[in-house]
Amino acid sequence: MSLISTPAQLEAALRRACLSLAPELEGVGVSFRRLQDNPVDARIHFDPKSVDGGSEIAALIEHLNSLDAVEEARGRRGQVSVRMSDLFVRNLAERMITGAKEGPCDLGFLSGKQMVVNFLNPNATKPLHVGHLRNLSIGEAWCCGLEAAGATVIRQCYICDFGRNVCEAMAGLAQHFRGETPESLNMPSDQFVGACYARYCESVQVGADPSHSPIGAESSMIGDAADELVTQWLGGDAGVRSLWRQVRAWALGGQERTLSRVGIKMDRLHYESQSLEGAARFIAKGIADGIFVREAGGAVVYPTGRAGYPVLELVRPDGLPTEHARVIALFLGEQSLCEQVSRWSVVCGDEWDAAGELELEVAQLVHACPLASKSEILTHGMVTLKGTKMKSRDGQALLIDDFLDELEKCERLERLLSEYPSALTSANLIDVITRGFFLSRSTAKSVEFDWESITNPKRNPAWAVAEAWCRCRHFSETLVDERQLREASLPLAKPMGMRERIAAMQFLSLRQILENSGGAYVGAEIMKFTIALSRWYMEQVPSTDLNAIVCGVLRTSLASVGLGGINRHRARPSKQLASHSTA
Repeated sequence: MSLISTPAQLEAALRRACLSLAPELEGVGVSFRRLQDNPVDARIHFDPKSVDGGSEIAALIEHLNSLDAVEEARGRRGQVSVRMSDLFVRNLAERMITGAKEGPCDLGFLSGKQMVVNFLNPNATKPLHVGHLRNLSIGEAWCCGLEAAGATVIRQCYICDFGRNVCEAMAGLAQHFRGETPESLNMPSDQFVGACYARYCESVQVGADPSHSPIGAESSMIGDAADELVTQWLGGDAGVRSLWRQVRAWALGGQERTLSRVGIKMDRLHYESQSLEGAARFIAKGIADGIFVREAGGAVVYPTGRAGYPVLELVRPDGLPTEHARVIALFLGEQSLCEQVSRWSVVCGDEWDAAGELELEVAQLVHACPLASKSEILTHGMVTLKGTKMKSRDGQALLIDDFLDELEKCERLERLLSEYPSALTSANLIDVITRGFFLSRSTAKSVEFDWESITNPKRNPAWAVAEAWCRCRHFSETLVDERQLREASLPLAKPMGMRERIAAMQFLSLRQILENSGGAYVGAEIMKFTIALSRWYMEQVPSTDLNAIVCGVLRTSLASVGLGGINRHRARPSKQLASHSTA
């Protein structure tokens, strides 16, 4: 009789039994118990057409019934149903409660792998708004899912700290806020820069380019004060460079404070202002090789051959490399990482979908680009406000800081904190409610954002997770401190009830989601699982064992998407890899 005591050993044994005893079975899959009151803990699925007789299935069932982890296995057309032994389920539950190294946070199938996830990528012209919050939520969830699988993850972002938009903010400061500072106006520094930016754009009526290009506004040259500042910056004007450094510091300093507030920290930062020499080199090569075209006015473009996106603008007539060129140069500068990383991923809004593909295409045409074969782009729909995309240019974006300030006053949140005073902090609850809201949505679709969509549990299922997480922690008499939670002594009652059994088996389903992903983004799938478990749990009468088991499963699922301040940055990148930056 073989000893099976862990989830990994169980699934491996079930698959191995199929392959060894019934190798002709096709489409074999293993699924674990759903939130249902029935005697089945696991099912082995296969194509019934691949079975000529019943002897293979009978042999498989006989073998499964010999395993110590199996209480009973039964077969019918197309599947074998398995009930696990009470001892196995009890051991599984106790492993969760005590934090043994066996759950999704310690899968290990990506151990030794180093992954780069590039997300946020802000402009140094404005504070972060809730559109950025969606990107942050997806990016951080992907990172935490990879870490749950054992990978070392490098969180990084490309910062647009120079370009026409930054010069617009500088011009706004010079023309409309001369002599003022964030301190003099009692404003957060990034919001002050955003006000300068929006005021200038309003005064010169610079709007987004109606074309498909996500950098349409930068492609426009109108000979205004911002364009003049671009020319002076490129020429090395000391006064303009000094003004730029101040505006840049104000913007990035405020953004960093917002990131700290939402509990996300980047490992590596790349600045577009440091990319100009690299951009000049690859553009010169592209022109010499006939890949790029210099137009009559002096602009340089890449003819794409695509009907919907005919050219990729690389250099403006005044010599400014566009954001496309700056991003390509930064990516080319990362090629030395190729041997160290297994995957290089980027999370961006879907308006960058075609442009991102073309930027990778150009990179491979002008330079040896081994990272391109390891690159993956995950796009998401935009966040809209009253049916339109949020734009800091018109000053109508809802800021993350303002939104969080308002949410702290939410009556529903205050009631939850009052009902479970020792369970979680206000900041951790808000984290689950806000970022959980975005993770519960399909990445492919845009999200219409309003106050009601966040505060109404009927529209925001993350409230169910927040309430369940508070309740199970409160009744388990645990604290937020993870060390104390791991060391908590929570012996299970005997015998284990059906509700406790259902809860414990959810751990296997969660583990399977992560392992089947192969490292792909599964944040929405994990959030869907977490919401379903939370809603089921809130319908149950609480008990010591049930609370403790659900607490263990929720702790693991939330850690796997980075919510609630749990298990953040579990495995840090090597110092050499983390320090690779253009800053």
